[in-house]
Amino acid sequence: MSRSSIRRAEAARLQAQISRPIPADDADVRAALVSAVWLGVIVSRHLLNSDALAAASPQQVVDLLRPCLRSLTRADLAPEG
Repeated sequence: MSRSSIRRAEAARLQAQISRPIPADDADVRAALVSAVWLGVIVSRHLLNSDALAAASPQQVVDLLRPCLRSLTRADLAPEG
């Protein structure tokens, strides 16, 4: 098994773990968005050293992201479509 296959399998396992508690028909898409948001924050903060994001406290980042992540993980807060 190649390294990329292992990474994909691990990513799928983590995605399933995130989507499991999301009460929505599109839980897999919502879980992918949650992962993408966190990955973007990590890359911007630690690899790209975005000044504002790097200077923000972890608690500030969590507080600002909470409404976004809550809307993705709670189907009752999502717009109907």
